[in-house]
Amino acid sequence: MRKLLSIMLVLGMTAIPVLSYADDIPESEEIGKVEENTVGVADDADACLKARHDAEKKVQGMAWFALGCLMPVVGIIASYVVEPRPSGLELLGKSPEYVAAYTDCYEDKGRSIQIGNAWLGCASGCLVNVLLYAAYIGFMSLVY
Repeated sequence: MRKLLSIMLVLGMTAIPVLSYADDIPESEEIGKVEENTVGVADDADACLKARHDAEKKVQGMAWFALGCLMPVVGIIASYVVEPRPSGLELLGKSPEYVAAYTDCYEDKGRSIQIGNAWLGCASGCLVNVLLYAAYIGFMSLVY
């Protein structure tokens, strides 16, 4: 049992940083891309749509899933406490109304991704534990 716990701890310590930095690597089509920042009044719906899209791309759902699976209590509490923040680069040159709308929508979408994946990871981890325990009980009943 200690070996299994040690293995899970080591895997958790190595997998979470890898998953959290995986989204920081730019995709090939983003490397040379220059975005046009327009100064002026932007539509709140456009800001919210772009914020939701960016949150889906940049919030690390797999890291929250892994955290919920490996450390359920910590993962679920952290998903409610940690606020996802948008990168400031998307907001350069934008109006204050655009920035406010973008930030609100990004935080809402990012938090829903975090919470959903943490709960899904927790449920998956519990299911795996139940199945492993059932297999262990079944194996022990065959042995004795």
